[in-house]
Amino acid sequence: MHTVLFHDGNFTIYTYGIAYAFSIILTVFLSLRRAKFEGIPKERFLVAVFLAIVGIIVMGKTFHILVSWTWYMENPSRFFDFRIGYIFYGGYIGSITFPLIYLKWIKGPILPIYDIPATYMPLGLAIHRAFACLNAGCCFGRPTDLPWGIIFPKGSLPYRAFGSVPLHPTQIYESFLALVIFVILLIWRKRGQKVPGELFALQVALYSIGRFGIEFFRGDAIRGTWGPLSTSQWTSIAMLGLAVSLAIHIVRKRRGTTVTGHEI
Repeated sequence: MHTVLFHDGNFTIYTYGIAYAFSIILTVFLSLRRAKFEGIPKERFLVAVFLAIVGIIVMGKTFHILVSWTWYMENPSRFFDFRIGYIFYGGYIGSITFPLIYLKWIKGPILPIYDIPATYMPLGLAIHRAFACLNAGCCFGRPTDLPWGIIFPKGSLPYRAFGSVPLHPTQIYESFLALVIFVILLIWRKRGQKVPGELFALQVALYSIGRFGIEFFRGDAIRGTWGPLSTSQWTSIAMLGLAVSLAIHIVRKRRGTTVTGHEI
């Protein structure tokens, strides 16, 4: 576990921030390459991507503040420290809603643009969970007797919650889930996609279902619960509802329409 990547006096570079940034850059790079292949106007796509990144930062930070308000109040400077403190689902929702406002405003196509980053986001997420979250000690799991349980060092968030006991490596669980989703999306794009929106709907549905299950193994209760489920499980249900609604729309348009282009 390497929380800090570089430290010099009062200047600190956290592993989480670098891994998070790299995952976003990789997703953007692959998305731009695909957008060019599909003939989407570069300027329009770049604006949408920029707004998605803004949405990730703003909403990811906002969600973290909401669930960790006491932690921020202990040191108000944390409100303005964008190197740490993000909630994935907040960023996920921000990356969807911020570009939507722009695309609605210019009356441009929405689903063809959403399909592209939706394909590559799981790859970025796999990197984010395996390197950012695991090294930061966030998103940790509950105690387990399974042989692949992870013991985190003293001073880390998992240690403060459970002590020196093996925990479910939920960061790795979600990284593996994301890689599986990425492969499924690539296969679907090559063999099954016929109308815009299918990749986006499929990605949201698969992630929501997978995340809902992984939440049962999570141990960071600070994120909060509503009744029998965690806040992320309720969010997963809402996101799955979005995917189902979009799927109904897609089914009505799918018959007789074909999408071409199969490059990664």
